[in-house]
Amino acid sequence: MAKLAVGGFAMAVIEMVSAKMRIFRAPEYLGTAFLLAVLAMLIHFLLET
Repeated sequence: MAKLAVGGFAMAVIEMVSAKMRIFRAPEYLGTAFLLAVLAMLIHFLLET
């Protein structure tokens, strides 16, 4: 029973750390998405005739 409790605790800690890392990387992904959207709009307006 103790091994199961330790394994569950370790898995919870690993999941918590990976979730925090995803939160810290979110602004980078949002910035990339914004730049791609602006580039797509510029291409759309420039190529539209």
